[in-house]
Amino acid sequence: MVNGIFNALSGLRTSAGRLQNSANNLANIETSGFKKSTVTVGEAKSGGSQLTSIRRVNVQGDILLKGNLGASPNGTILSSSFKISNVDILKEMADQVTTQVVFTSNAKITDATDQIIGAILDIKS
Repeated sequence: MVNGIFNALSGLRTSAGRLQNSANNLANIETSGFKKSTVTVGEAKSGGSQLTSIRRVNVQGDILLKGNLGASPNGTILSSSFKISNVDILKEMADQVTTQVVFTSNAKITDATDQIIGAILDIKS
């Protein structure tokens, strides 16, 4: 019974970390050259889940041209251009919806387990 509460709490903590990472990615979607981060979730030794790593995805976003192209002997010069972030807004939003459902489920499990423990303690007294 108590293990159920610990597993649900670890799920809440893991979901919160995933949501924070996704929110950071979305907040920086228009930051030039921003590289998104991904979260890896694994099983905790005591049961439940935990964040095992947060890694930066070092894939370059597209280049947005805001100026003129110029030619030089060494190649092409991009005047007033910048790199767009590599964040996929649709994927981030889908991940947030999925993570929110997991978070809500773990919150409901925590509530139900707490009510059951309360009922058991009331019966014993």
